[in-house]
Amino acid sequence: MNIWFECKVVYRKDDENGKSTRATEVYLVEALNFSEAEDRISREVAPFGEFTVASIKSLRSTRFSPMRRATSGISLRSLL
Repeated sequence: MNIWFECKVVYRKDDENGKSTRATEVYLVEALNFSEAEDRISREVAPFGEFTVASIKSLRSTRFSPMRRATSGISLRSLL
């Protein structure tokens, strides 16, 4: 059975003034274990540039609903 993991990804983005700022996004990843979750999120965000996976934690609760679920098992989080 797959487990949902919350993955926080940190990256740099430029604002409208050209200033570089640090941004953090949270994703839900469906995977068998932490290693697979890290691999899946890394493959998903790699095309957008440099990033760091800041944290990964497993979610045992069913109190969330994915806003978007791609066939890759990557979703944005929406807690109820």
